[in-house]
Amino acid sequence: MAKFDLYKGASKVQSSVDSPIVISDLIPGTQYDDYSVSYAGSEGKTAVSFKTEAQADVPVTGVTVSPKTIAMKIGETKQVAGVISPESATNKGMTYLSENEAIVTVAS
Repeated sequence: MAKFDLYKGASKVQSSVDSPIVISDLIPGTQYDDYSVSYAGSEGKTAVSFKTEAQADVPVTGVTVSPKTIAMKIGETKQVAGVISPESATNKGMTYLSENEAIVTVAS
């Protein structure tokens, strides 16, 4: 089976790989014109141009915070953790806030 070298610009990014060549860390909806491929060890390169498909947004369907309730005394600290569902959600950002900082403060 033939082996291939993959280049991004002038830099070899994969060496002696089987087909199909898998390129990681691409950005959805982006045109790529700076890749080329050659038979492993060969000098002759063939330019490769492609556009990645735009990724559909995956909406958040739920947030689970653990523990659900906390009882605290003055000066105590506690930790909470949140989990976004589904795991494939596009925006997994989470911000913790206090409704009343005179009673409790939140630190990241």
